[in-house]
Amino acid sequence: MLKTIERWRTQLEERHFRRRVRKALALHKRGGVWRDRLSLNHFQHHQNRLQTEWRAREVHPWDRDRPATHVAQLFAEQCLKDAEAALERLFARLSEIDVIDFTMRDPNSGAILLSGAVMRSEVMNLGAPSSGMRLKQLGVTYRLQNWRFEPLG
Repeated sequence: MLKTIERWRTQLEERHFRRRVRKALALHKRGGVWRDRLSLNHFQHHQNRLQTEWRAREVHPWDRDRPATHVAQLFAEQCLKDAEAALERLFARLSEIDVIDFTMRDPNSGAILLSGAVMRSEVMNLGAPSSGMRLKQLGVTYRLQNWRFEPLG
C-alpha cells in the first residue's frame, strides 16, 4: 500500500514538473500562429540538474514566402532568441534547477542546432549585445555559416 501511494505521488510530481517545463517552452506567441511553442521532445531531472531536448519553431507563416536566404536568417535569429528565452524561463520557473543541459533540434530534419550545459549563476551575468553572443558566453555550441545552421551531430 505504501509503495503504491509513493509511486502515485512520484507520478503526480513528475506530471507537475513536466507541465512547468512545457509552460516555460511556450514562448511569446506570434500573431496568428496557434500552439506557437518549442516542442518538448524529452526531459529528465535529477536533483538540481535538468536535461532537456526540444524542437525549434518554424519561421512565422507570413515570412515563409520570402527569399530562402532571408528565411534562413530569420530562422537562425529566431532560434537564438528562443533558446535564450527558453533558458531564462526555465530557470525562472524551476527554482530548484541549477544546471540545464539542453539540445535544440531542427523542426524538420531533427538535426541538432544548438546544445550546451548552462548554469543558473552564469545566466544572470551576461553583457553581450546579441542573443548569439550571450549564448556563446554561456558555453552554448552552435555553428552558423551565412545565417544557416550547420548540424552539430
